[in-house]
Amino acid sequence: RLNHRSWQRDFAGFVEWFAGQAFPEPDAGHLRAVAVAWGRETTADHLAATVLGRTAAPVEETAARLRALAGNIGCPTLVIHGQLDPIAPQHRAETLARLLDGELALIDDAGHCPQASRPERVNRLIEAFITERVTAAPASSTG
Repeated sequence: RLNHRSWQRDFAGFVEWFAGQAFPEPDAGHLRAVAVAWGRETTADHLAATVLGRTAAPVEETAARLRALAGNIGCPTLVIHGQLDPIAPQHRAETLARLLDGELALIDDAGHCPQASRPERVNRLIEAFITERVTAAPASSTG
């Protein structure tokens, strides 16, 4: 389903399928409906152009560029990942957290968009992270 020919044949069907992948939680029907409505505001050609622009470079080149970017980040980081996510595998979140020397928070009953399907838990994770890691970090001296 993740190809331009499929989108040209049945874009509405793809949008419904993808919304189900993004929000696999049983209680996320309202979010799937919103995602479907938003998805129908574009076309197969626009989606293909977006994906092509994002994936034009070879995978290894993109991975190397992202690893280099991660090496430039020195602030405390929190990576949040839904364990029900069929779109972005958990190993990517684990790798990102490791590359950033950051923390990984897994939400066991969340899919690809935990900030939408489990906002209260995401907010608590962020608040705890800021309290424990950011505000507790020693201030730099300006001597």
